Amino acid sequence: MTNPTTDPAAYTDQELKQALARVLALARSERLNDAEVQNFWQLYEEIVRRRAAAGTAA
Repeated sequence: MTNPTTDPAAYTDQELKQALARVLALARSERLNDAEVQNFWQLYEEIVRRRAAAGTAA
């Protein structure tokens, strides 16, 4: 898998989904810290960007 400090744009689609799933699983079990919240939004924005580039509705 890609280095977790790498920009989400460098992730494959599968790695992006897995990273988002990990953040969401963590959020279910405990309160996210600021870095984890920021990571969530970066992953989310990358997914939205890819959908827009592919012409898929969000």
